[in-house]
Amino acid sequence: MIGGGFPVGALAGNAKFMEVLNPAAPKLLFPLSGTFSANPVTMTAGRVAMEHFDRAAVARLNALGDRVRHGIDQAIARTGACASVTGGGSMFRVHMKSQVPSNYREAYTTPEENKRLKLMLEHLFAEGFLMVGTCTGMLSTPMTEAEIDALVAAMESGFRRLAKT
Repeated sequence: MIGGGFPVGALAGNAKFMEVLNPAAPKLLFPLSGTFSANPVTMTAGRVAMEHFDRAAVARLNALGDRVRHGIDQAIARTGACASVTGGGSMFRVHMKSQVPSNYREAYTTPEENKRLKLMLEHLFAEGFLMVGTCTGMLSTPMTEAEIDALVAAMESGFRRLAKT
């Protein structure tokens, strides 16, 4: 969020501890630099993203989250896939389990589930969607219903491909 989608990191803490990083101090105790330190593009993108992130944006993202989870649920039902979807707000995760996991132990993947997950991730990548290795997604403010519907369609075609393997 603070980088507006660009690579960024942040460090924060109590003033007493942060003072060791102060480059304006009479004696700099811990010099700190990095690839993206003070990157103007990243900082501008982050500022603009935060300026546009208000209650209306959160409500819209949460509605898109509901849309993607509902759409994936319907795709699972239409294809009979051994899968489920969880999440809240603007986040979701597709599990290669027929029952929604109720805790982290149940979310642990078996070798067979890992195999199907890998195939789904490869399919999604080929369809233009880059997902993290757990098939977890986080929506962002530039997204619209069109991107959500395209993702759901790609998921559905992925579920159909998995049924053939």
